[in-house]
Amino acid sequence: MPGPIGINVGGVNVVRPGVFTTIDASAMVPDTYGSMGVVGVLGTSDGGVPHQVLEFRSFSEAAAALRGGPVLSYLSRIFNPSGDPTVPGAGLIRFVRIGAPTQATATISGLVFTSLDYGRHTDGISIQVAVGASLPWDVTIFKRSDGLQRTFSVGAGLMVSSTATTPKVVFDHVGQVASLYASGAVVATLAYPTDSVTLANLAAWIQTVPGWTATVAGDPSMPVRYMDNPVLASAPAILATPTPVPASQGALIWQLTNANYLVSAALSVAGTFGPLTATAETYLSGAVGTNADVVTSTDWTNGLTVMAATDVQFLFLATTDPSAQALAYQHVLAMRTVTAKRNRILFLGGAPGQTVAQAAAAAPTFPGPVVYVWNGTVGYNPLTGLQEQLGGHGSAAQVLGISAGSYVSTPATGKPLLSLGLENPTPLTTDISNLLIAGVTPITIDPVTGQSRVEQAITTWQGGANVAYRKLLGLRIQDAISAGFNQVLSSFIGYPLDLSSGQLIKLAASKFLDNSVRSAQNPGGFLTPGFTNGQETPAWTNLTVTTDGMETWNISVTASPVGETDYITVAVKLSPAQISL
Repeated sequence: MPGPIGINVGGVNVVRPGVFTTIDASAMVPDTYGSMGVVGVLGTSDGGVPHQVLEFRSFSEAAAALRGGPVLSYLSRIFNPSGDPTVPGAGLIRFVRIGAPTQATATISGLVFTSLDYGRHTDGISIQVAVGASLPWDVTIFKRSDGLQRTFSVGAGLMVSSTATTPKVVFDHVGQVASLYASGAVVATLAYPTDSVTLANLAAWIQTVPGWTATVAGDPSMPVRYMDNPVLASAPAILATPTPVPASQGALIWQLTNANYLVSAALSVAGTFGPLTATAETYLSGAVGTNADVVTSTDWTNGLTVMAATDVQFLFLATTDPSAQALAYQHVLAMRTVTAKRNRILFLGGAPGQTVAQAAAAAPTFPGPVVYVWNGTVGYNPLTGLQEQLGGHGSAAQVLGISAGSYVSTPATGKPLLSLGLENPTPLTTDISNLLIAGVTPITIDPVTGQSRVEQAITTWQGGANVAYRKLLGLRIQDAISAGFNQVLSSFIGYPLDLSSGQLIKLAASKFLDNSVRSAQNPGGFLTPGFTNGQETPAWTNLTVTTDGMETWNISVTASPVGETDYITVAVKLSPAQISL
């Protein structure tokens, strides 16, 4: 049998080729004890397509799509976590709606109309068809709950005239052929195998047939295959004066599809399109799904599966359900393996009323890449304008927003939070100390400014005082280093293993490290030079690139990450003044 293949990376046997980064942070233990990222959010809502990634770049976008639910309060805090203009919030949120919401439907004139959005609110969409003695006919769509109304005029697609005997225009959407008839026989045909053949093309072609004229009466860009296609006997006769050639059902579908408005007609375009029939206002029905739906662990698991394939650096669940949070924790651990290469940090907190003891007990159950926050800030509900308090979980959304909107090297520690006050405004000093020891990030009142602030942004890591893991800043820098090397070196997979490739790899690694050094000109850098014996020391040293000569490049380097100012000690020696007169 063949021998084992692959290499060992961090105790894992890796077979599939790729770039795999390990970081030795053992030297980051102190002597004494003492940005930018994309956010992934999961939850229920009143609107939005489920089980798909929805991207929002502002709260207004999110509110328009999701319509309602506690998730909007969390998203508001992630987008706008601090009243300080120098502390921006997230720039991009990728949201996955969980649960089993459905679409509303109605059958009108043989067409099945289906709402584009999902959820019970789509039952409020109605359709009315007003058919008169002559074209065009009016189709009105109402969304009364939103005060929306739109009317489409459908009917004539072309205006055609002919001097032939009993002329007709007939469409065969199955055979994809338009035919001109005279005296019951075909006199010319036009094939339309693709959507690129439009009414404008059709009119131009008819104009080339002797004795025939045509102009476009509908949307010139509408494909021919949306025209009415009755059998020859029932096709409207063409007169010597311009006569309408109808496009009713198909034209309505075309307009609804291009308008992207609330409903779509789910009808095969290979079928027979014919006239609409007069219909009184008819409501779509049958939809289910609101933000208050009861969801199961399977729903959360399905949402996390979608998120697994999504590029995010931070994760947040719009729930304080411990079982759901436990699933998210396992998801984060699975994403941080050397093979998954999707490092992300989970932000959590408790519900309103959570005590110090409860928070201190909860955080150690997530002993890893997690920020667990205690103490709720008071804010305004973004939809009702009323004051609300979301507990430590709501504050976790704000700490997340600060992190997502800041450079990797910018600590969240000490940053002010947008708040009308705190759920627990005067926690004891011993309580704060106990929370920090337990791995909880407390929210307190700044005694100087009176603002709510992040006391210290730490993770729930339980392995000791190593700041590379214990502090949120340290973990973010590790993730940035891993992601950076993966990005700049992945293009070399498949290169020849020779001296030239090794030199290129070393050059790429060196350039990445240089670009990661923080300075006034590069505030997003996360490595820092030192200063010893009156001279500056480099931010990184000892870069080596070696190979086994067969399939593997090994890169090692010593780098100095940016730290976080948490403690300042001042020693003042008082000495009596000597006065001699």
